[in-house]
Amino acid sequence: RQRPRSASRRSPRRLPHGSSPAAAKIRVAPQPQTAATRTPKAKATPRYVRVGAFGSDAEARKAAQSLARASGLPIRLGNAKKGAKTYKVVLAGPFTDPASAKAALQRVRAAGYAGAKLNR
Repeated sequence: RQRPRSASRRSPRRLPHGSSPAAAKIRVAPQPQTAATRTPKAKATPRYVRVGAFGSDAEARKAAQSLARASGLPIRLGNAKKGAKTYKVVLAGPFTDPASAKAALQRVRAAGYAGAKLNR
């Protein structure tokens, strides 16, 4: 069984004949990035305001239409499954910045949906 060589046992790197250590290739470490040189991060995860979950499609559509008229927010319908039961979910959004998501949550609650909460 052969043992791996440790770094202390290795022979020094040999330079080509006639070369000096100054002529050896020098590696430059990358400079740390500053705020001005960083690449922009990926877009934030869109957030939604979960207005409510409804047992029927008709109830969800009615709530979505009244909320869209009252708040002016973009409204979407989705599905959520809990156990064997499927619910229609009313969502406001998407909002990419947390401040606009919080403002939308306040508008939804002011429109009468006190149980609304932020969702991803």
